[in-house]
Amino acid sequence: MRKRELLGALLLSVGVVGIWFSVRNPLPPDVYFTTIRDLAAGEVVSSTDFQAIPLDLRGAGAHYISAKSKFSHHRVIRRIAKGEILPRDAISKRKDVERRKQVTFTLLATKIPAGLKDGDLVDIYFFNVPTAGVTDSSVQLLKSYQKVQIDAVAKAEGQINGESRLTLLIDPEIVGEFLTHLASSEPFLAKGSQDGQ
Repeated sequence: MRKRELLGALLLSVGVVGIWFSVRNPLPPDVYFTTIRDLAAGEVVSSTDFQAIPLDLRGAGAHYISAKSKFSHHRVIRRIAKGEILPRDAISKRKDVERRKQVTFTLLATKIPAGLKDGDLVDIYFFNVPTAGVTDSSVQLLKSYQKVQIDAVAKAEGQINGESRLTLLIDPEIVGEFLTHLASSEPFLAKGSQDGQ
């Protein structure tokens, strides 16, 4: 009986020491990526779109992208909200070079949808507006572009009349046509669907 008691006391001591060490030296959490802004489907991401934070996700970690991964120039498959842990199924597995071209112009802030931010999708309309005083002509829609992505939006430097600078991502095959419309008429922007592109 004495031996049994000694063995039990020994095992208990070992267990207590093990618990003490596990509390003093917990396993470090893994490091994962979280988004620093909303990402729209179709965007090509870079490392500047994310921040690395330590998280203990246990078994769920396999579903998220570790901060050890390199995935710049991969395309977003579905919308990812700001602050979301980056899911593996939301980013394409192969690299995808951004083909779209940047087109930058200024527009009065009053003509920009409220709350517009980088990464949003917009529908763009160009109208033929008759000259003031002309009564036998009506407003005509010249061209519309659906789900155009905003690359950047900011208040134009040195502007005091409330203008903002917009940078759009335009498919290369329609850049020339878009610039022609932009040179002859002012665009009207409306927020498009943010679910896809």
